[in-house]
Amino acid sequence: MYLTLAEADAYFNTHLQRDTWFSYLPEERSRALAEATRIIDSLPYAGRVAVPGQPHAFPRAFPASFLLPPSEQSFDHLLYGLRPYYVQPAVPQRVLDAVCEVALHLLASQNDSRRKLQEAGVTRFSLGELSEEYGPVGLKQLLGSAAYRLLQPYLAGSVACV
Repeated sequence: MYLTLAEADAYFNTHLQRDTWFSYLPEERSRALAEATRIIDSLPYAGRVAVPGQPHAFPRAFPASFLLPPSEQSFDHLLYGLRPYYVQPAVPQRVLDAVCEVALHLLASQNDSRRKLQEAGVTRFSLGELSEEYGPVGLKQLLGSAAYRLLQPYLAGSVACV
């Protein structure tokens, strides 16, 4: 995992959703962190892993031309073949924060029947005169909007808005 339960607890101690996070048992929070790590590691990112064979998707190596948030442009320089790459020396804080946000989103939405229907591929649901239609589940719905915003600069095919 990217961070321990104690580190995630410290993150949420200063977070608006503190009470929601701590309403779950430590075992549930740990499982949510592990699942959040798996989800984050499964996403398509720009660049490549910093060290071949590393256990997680971060830290990463990006081509020198890749636009990153200004706070993360102080990378170590490394050459992969003839192309210059910048290598993240550690997992960025925004990725660690995203793990926490995804874990909270997973816990908070585990009993959401609408989300379960969408994930199962249901596009329309009717009960008497009541009906709902669902679009495809996107990354923002899977991760939660806070985590999506944190990870967006690294996602393959996304563009950073400045």
